[in-house]
Amino acid sequence: MSLQNILERPYFSYLSMKEELLLCQKRAEKIKKQARIVFVGVGGSSLGVRALCSFLGLDHVTVADNLDDASLKALRFEGSVHWIIASKSGTTMETLGMLNQLLQSGQDLPGDEFTVITSKVDSHLGRWAQGHGVEVLRIPEEVGGRFSVYSPIGFLPLALAGFSLEDIAENIRQCTLQEEDLNAFTGFLRQCCEEKIGLLPVWSYGSRIYEAALWFQQLWSESLGKKISDPSMAVPVPIVCRGASDQHSLLQQFFEQPQGKAHLFLKEEFYSEQELKEDLLFPDRRLKGRALSEVLNMEAEACREALGEVGALTYPWSFSGSIGSLLRFFTFSMIAVDRIAADLRVNAFDQPGVERCKVLIHQKLLSQ
Repeated sequence: MSLQNILERPYFSYLSMKEELLLCQKRAEKIKKQARIVFVGVGGSSLGVRALCSFLGLDHVTVADNLDDASLKALRFEGSVHWIIASKSGTTMETLGMLNQLLQSGQDLPGDEFTVITSKVDSHLGRWAQGHGVEVLRIPEEVGGRFSVYSPIGFLPLALAGFSLEDIAENIRQCTLQEEDLNAFTGFLRQCCEEKIGLLPVWSYGSRIYEAALWFQQLWSESLGKKISDPSMAVPVPIVCRGASDQHSLLQQFFEQPQGKAHLFLKEEFYSEQELKEDLLFPDRRLKGRALSEVLNMEAEACREALGEVGALTYPWSFSGSIGSLLRFFTFSMIAVDRIAADLRVNAFDQPGVERCKVLIHQKLLSQ
């Protein structure tokens, strides 16, 4: 895949849809004044939203993405709430289940308090939206769910945060031109497959970027976790680790059993809290004059160095405080996964294991 045709890949198609970008921008302007906004979705319809909201600090946006009681509390807000119901297929059982519960909550919910995001207007969700006067934002048909962060799924939160979507689209285009860095990141991930690495811990040093690590985990596993005909390659299983907490648990095993593991280190390069004026506890005053987030980054460097000492393959990734650094991570990750899928000769856009599970769930619902 050359740089010339990268932007022709399906997951970038929304960037050039000016009318759709304008519709998304206008919808955000209409709903952004609501005291609370709740995204209802699962998988690719929630992980990118979580990553963006966490990174941008959108505390008034809540994501409901599971069927347990604690998660369903997000459906019980009172007062001014706008509900965004997202499902690429329009048939996602978990999403429609949550919408069902919301509609039967006894609240008076007019259609203008909803927005639907889907690619299937002629679906259960699409027909409900049309029947109740709910505005629909379209995901391009060719954009796979786990790649849909570059569709209304991700662009609506960006617009809610006050960004110009035309500017965001241009920022993403510029990310694709960073050939040297893109090739280095892709090369690390490809090497993991060529060396038949079994496990790929993704270390997240910073709460604002933890959800981005979870987004990467889905992108990698659902795109590349397929049967491979080439016996010389294998796809490692990603596992998200929280730094520095998991230095006090998983690191021990990674350090003394380094074989078959490679590590991706994500860290924040922005410090918001004040430096400690004094160290009142350590006799050597090691913390004096330091922000604790700076100390966290030192822990990331120490962890990476320790694993390097025992021969583990590692790669560092730094986020600045700008949205461009998160878009860069999204962009590089999608291109890298797409390229590696071509190397492995697998379809990055299907998920037969996921679909099989859906069939069995439907059978159980109908038979029990």
